[in-house]
Amino acid sequence: MTTTTTDPSTSTTIDESTGSFCGDGVMDAPIEECDDGNQVEGDGCDALCQVEQPDKQKRFVFLSSASYTGVQVNKIDNADVLCDSLASKSPVPGLQMRKFKAWLSDGSTHAIDRIGSYEGEYVLVNGTVLASGSQAFKVAALKAMINVTETGMQVPWLMAACNSSADGVWTGTQADGTADSANCNNWTSDRGTGMIGAFGATDGNWTGCAPRNCAEPFRLYCIEVE
Repeated sequence: MTTTTTDPSTSTTIDESTGSFCGDGVMDAPIEECDDGNQVEGDGCDALCQVEQPDKQKRFVFLSSASYTGVQVNKIDNADVLCDSLASKSPVPGLQMRKFKAWLSDGSTHAIDRIGSYEGEYVLVNGTVLASGSQAFKVAALKAMINVTETGMQVPWLMAACNSSADGVWTGTQADGTADSANCNNWTSDRGTGMIGAFGATDGNWTGCAPRNCAEPFRLYCIEVE
């Protein structure tokens, strides 16, 4: 028989037989269904170390720490691989096993269609609430700027004009989430132009700010999908 006690100073339940507790990173079955090393809600494992149902979970969004030229993006599917690779190496708990798509459009695909329909909250990897439901990306109703990378680092926005800024995000996407014609030849070329967004913006400029030379390196937005 398993005996547990609760530490009144922390509200932490401790298994007396093993000394383990929720948030120590070691699952203690059958008391715990999961233990991801924290007591944070919304990351798939709740504050009592029980598995959260999908409708309780929040989806993560991050700004890539790496930048790429148009040819380095190497088509939309590879952009998704780049996002997943960055997430897999993230030091942020709970991010590594999630699936992401780049917020990117090309000549046959709209970014808004790529992320699917979702009614829950999107959050940055530091927990800041970004949007309520996927439609917020379509109507530019963001609650925060997307300036936190997969490492948890916040990137300062220098408030430079999009047509001259040294930093920005490849999107190929207009403010309503649909494809812009500037897409670096479907993200296969360093010639021509591609539409970038300003990660310091919460209005339509977050995704459709200005076309830029495809040989310049810019970041990606990575949005969690089902």
